[in-house]
Amino acid sequence: NAILGWWWADPLAGVGIAGLALLEARRTWTAESLADTCCA
Repeated sequence: NAILGWWWADPLAGVGIAGLALLEARRTWTAESLADTCCA
């Protein structure tokens, strides 16, 4: 990042990962049963 001047890449990746974590948390929280939270 420092070589290419992409100072914004790490914060952007953090925001993306946080967004995915929120989506998964919401999916788990609103699941009807424990089977709905499985990755199968």
